[in-house]
Amino acid sequence: KIWMKRLMQERGVPIPRLLYTSDESPQLPFEPPDLPRILEGYCVKPAHLAESHHTFAITAAGVNLLTGDQPTLEEVQGNISMAWGRGLGDYDKTDGVGCATSGVHSPYIEGR
Repeated sequence: KIWMKRLMQERGVPIPRLLYTSDESPQLPFEPPDLPRILEGYCVKPAHLAESHHTFAITAAGVNLLTGDQPTLEEVQGNISMAWGRGLGDYDKTDGVGCATSGVHSPYIEGR
């Protein structure tokens, strides 16, 4: 991840800033009832997973770039809470699970 970030910076790809991280709780720091709207957009993801499992890339308009839908705060929080107790091994043996560009990950976002 560090190498990829350096590569992206060298090529002028914008790197999102870190808003929040926790290894103590899956609880997101957002106030209900809605997800925040941030002009630059943002990503909500479990740091310990890969291949876009339980990941949301939210635009300024509130659309998840991975699915084209507008997720709710409940949906995002539910996915992060679910991911809290999972590891990559939970997905390694799942048929049809692929990388973010394959599109096969969207059924694994709970609630879709």
